[in-house]
Amino acid sequence: MLILRDVSGGSPLFADSLMRLERRGLSLDQAITQWKGERGLEARKAVLQREVQQLSREAKRVLYIVSHVRSASYVELVQILGYTEQTLGDALQELASQFLVSAPSIGREARYTVEPNTGLLVLELGQTLGIDHAALVDAAKRARTDAVGLSLQKRSGIVGLAIAQAIAHLKNGDPKGALEAVTAASKQLSKPNPDLLLAVGRFSLKLDPPNRDQASKAFAEAYALGQRKQLLFDLWFDAEYGRSSLESALEVGDKGH
Repeated sequence: MLILRDVSGGSPLFADSLMRLERRGLSLDQAITQWKGERGLEARKAVLQREVQQLSREAKRVLYIVSHVRSASYVELVQILGYTEQTLGDALQELASQFLVSAPSIGREARYTVEPNTGLLVLELGQTLGIDHAALVDAAKRARTDAVGLSLQKRSGIVGLAIAQAIAHLKNGDPKGALEAVTAASKQLSKPNPDLLLAVGRFSLKLDPPNRDQASKAFAEAYALGQRKQLLFDLWFDAEYGRSSLESALEVGDKGH
């Protein structure tokens, strides 16, 4: 039964559809092959559509956003959807009960994801869900403006996820949480990442009071690793000037020209 759960993603309706194929005389292996192949695509789409249409509107909107961005933290979902914690929590619980979302962690915070094929089908069904799918896409773009000068689409893996998560914390008035998100991600990498170091420096300056020494160190390390965005030099100059290190500020200014 483990293989059935893996193939169906835990979805009761998906599993039932697979079992119906088996009852038609196919072996389980043959049913799985047909389910995964071109002949099973419309069946999977029909099953998913029935499953999704049974959801509340709030759960549909959450599912659509997670399918669109592929991975989102709780804080990011609050930013994009504007839901209260109670409403969002209920929607996520509803989706989890149908095995439509999972929640692996980046650092200490869960990130909600959907199985890739399920996500693609949800996006394809967007116009039939009775939700404001176009407005949701726009809200996701606004909420995920990058902290270090790159759109999330140009990132992949832990760096992009951590920065997106940190941005959501910052927009929620939590610079400490933003700094913790990128610091935790840095510890999971085998070598330093210049974009994460730039983000560490930026969020260090957002603390109250700003940690300019930590920011200066992060900016210097990012520069040594090849970071050359203008944002680096602007923030680095501010950090050195704020430390009353005028000579270092002038050196940063020269590097940025």
